[in-house]
Amino acid sequence: MNSLKASHLLVKAAHWYQKEREVFSKAEISARLTEIKYLSSQKKVPKLTLRKEIVHLEHQLKSVYDLEKRLLQKEKRESTKVAALKRQIALLKQKLVGVEDQDVQSKIDKVTFLIGDCLAKKEVKEDIDLCQKVAANLEKQKLRVVSLKNQENHISPMPTPNSVVPTEEIGINTTLRVREMMQRLEALRDELELQQQMDHIDTKQMRQLEQKIALVEGKL
Repeated sequence: MNSLKASHLLVKAAHWYQKEREVFSKAEISARLTEIKYLSSQKKVPKLTLRKEIVHLEHQLKSVYDLEKRLLQKEKRESTKVAALKRQIALLKQKLVGVEDQDVQSKIDKVTFLIGDCLAKKEVKEDIDLCQKVAANLEKQKLRVVSLKNQENHISPMPTPNSVVPTEEIGINTTLRVREMMQRLEALRDELELQQQMDHIDTKQMRQLEQKIALVEGKL
């Protein structure tokens, strides 16, 4: 950006310098022409004097043309430099935008994946806690019913739950396990679908997710 500003300043300085020299040269040339006209109107003015004035005027015109040529060449070079700097700046902006987009998209994909995984784990934990509470309540009701039956039949109470595992408890544990695996399967499928919708697809991670899904489905 500093180089671009410097280039603009040089171009402006060249324009001002050119205008200043043109004003000075035009004024001097105009004065010379007036002098030549005056001398040519005089009858006793020698031709040599007129010739000297004309030659001097030609030199001044040549210096003006040379200056104009140099200024045009310099302006052309500066314009080329400015155009090159503009192209470089545009290219750098494109690269910067590409890097920012890729970095932001990568962060968004990562955060989305972590949020989905966290929500899936939270749902599984809540379901397991709920099932455990229901199983505990069912076990208490079962023991209460058995105790009442024993009192009616005047038989000894049944063994404690720690000594014998009830069939219902085994069924509940199996149900919990199946429920947990179903939740895990659903979370894996959601994660796979999320990966498929991302702009930057990780084929390796997708294959791993597909293998995990197949493994869980085989256990169900």
